[in-house]
Amino acid sequence: MGRFDALSAQLVEYGPAELRVMEVAVPYRPADSPQGFALHKLKIFRFDDIEQGDLDVCTEAFFHGVCFHPSQKALWDEYLDESI
Repeated sequence: MGRFDALSAQLVEYGPAELRVMEVAVPYRPADSPQGFALHKLKIFRFDDIEQGDLDVCTEAFFHGVCFHPSQKALWDEYLDESI
């Protein structure tokens, strides 16, 4: 598989409890590539001290945010390539 461009984010919860960190990325294929622009599946590559249930909630919140903006949802729907 090679390297990919991606938008990434680090989510950190600070509080009285232990620090919790989650890192996610949305790989994409640039518009100037021979196959054209594409968004790939959300990748979660770090989730320190986050239980599976909380991880599911965070993933749902991400997609809720995408769907909250109709123009962004349309882009996601049009350009999603789940091949990687």
